[in-house]
Amino acid sequence: MLKRIIIPFLFVFCLLPIGVQAEGTTDHGMVTDHDISHDSNVSLSGIQTTKSITVKKMKVAAGDQGISVKQLEFVGKLLKNVALPTIKNNINFDGLFTDKINVDLSKVHILLFSNSESYQNALIQAGVPHDSIENIVENSGGITDGTHIWIPLYTYKDRSELTNILTHELTHVVFHQANIEEKLPNWLDEGIAMYNGLQAQKNINHIKTGRILKNIKYKLTTSIKNGESVSFNSTNLLNENYTSEAFYLAATYFLVERMGVSKLNEFTRSVIDSNVEEAFKSTFTITLKEYENKILQAVGQSQQDSYSSNDDDDDDDAEFLPGYRVRW
Repeated sequence: MLKRIIIPFLFVFCLLPIGVQAEGTTDHGMVTDHDISHDSNVSLSGIQTTKSITVKKMKVAAGDQGISVKQLEFVGKLLKNVALPTIKNNINFDGLFTDKINVDLSKVHILLFSNSESYQNALIQAGVPHDSIENIVENSGGITDGTHIWIPLYTYKDRSELTNILTHELTHVVFHQANIEEKLPNWLDEGIAMYNGLQAQKNINHIKTGRILKNIKYKLTTSIKNGESVSFNSTNLLNENYTSEAFYLAATYFLVERMGVSKLNEFTRSVIDSNVEEAFKSTFTITLKEYENKILQAVGQSQQDSYSSNDDDDDDDAEFLPGYRVRW
């Protein structure tokens, strides 16, 4: 079934309903993860805080004095009412609570920063490589190490953008605690996090989310048409060009939209007790490698097609910041 409908992939992706979401505020359009697992000196747990609240066992705290209790409570409501429900719906979050797997939300600490200076100083204190800090501060919407999530709150224009990054990073935390993250290929780990973030943002502002997704689709097809290559092997998305992160979302979005969220739930359950290749084949009736090859073939065909944005809406403001993933 899936094998027969993949070939017009990018063309179809451009025509899919624009009822998904995105996040942040750059000229990118995707939340990405950056792998510095080789650097054991990085720790996001060393910042002392004086203001914090607890939401669904998660600690939400101020990273500097500029964050108010009211802001903490606002973020807490987004987590409780939008981010967690989206993740539970899309990746069978409740099903991850088993005898073997325990996703412990009490271990999740979310730190908010009110300005770039305090955020940068915290990154330095955490041991993040100096050559990455400027890029993170200027071009990322958040950072996580699988337990701690840091959010530069000052970068977000509205609550829909903030909801996107919270959901995106929390998806990584759930995968990390469920011991799923290391099993997933990077494109699927990142793609599911992007997909969840977009779905959460849709619940807040579906119009803006639609513009963001359309902008992503246009930029992806334009980049490929102009000769940029795509690959499923990129690991350092923060320092990659935009096309890689857009491609990861497109491949995941197409899979979920065609096969259904229930299949994504099934895959998430299956991968706990088996390797990713077995789980993918049993769930989607196609091997992981076959799916990747079909997508790459479709991308090659799409270079012969053209796609232009002729909508009257201004998409330039429909963009968001990528995230920064620290993997151990």
